[in-house]
Amino acid sequence: MVAIMDKRPNLAFLTPQLPPQGLQMPYRIDDDVVFCAAVGNTFKIVRREAYPIGEYDQKIGKYGDDGLVCSILEKKGYRTAFCRRIYCLHAGQCLNWGYKEEEILKDPRKSGYGKPFLYGVTDNETFMPVDLNLRI
Repeated sequence: MVAIMDKRPNLAFLTPQLPPQGLQMPYRIDDDVVFCAAVGNTFKIVRREAYPIGEYDQKIGKYGDDGLVCSILEKKGYRTAFCRRIYCLHAGQCLNWGYKEEEILKDPRKSGYGKPFLYGVTDNETFMPVDLNLRI
């Protein structure tokens, strides 16, 4: 991932694919990345000089703060992307990431995450899950 960032100076955020989360509005597929409208925070590499510190107020938006920050970066000429062929697994994934009901009521972005799953592979062209019966 560091090598990908090094060869793409306008790439501000880069993250591996983390099934079952889908790619957030992909708009261009390149050899090693998929450019998207937003990427989440899990295992994200950040180009520090690009990050818009103090340029936005946190709020609940289309992808929470992720979409807001990525849109600011886009206006500055930076891009955000998922790795095309690098995947990861969140070993701590559990129902609603372990948030309690009262926490979810305060921030609905914390809900909707399922129970742990068997790791699958995503087709590199369609980004749809491919069942190869792989297990970790």
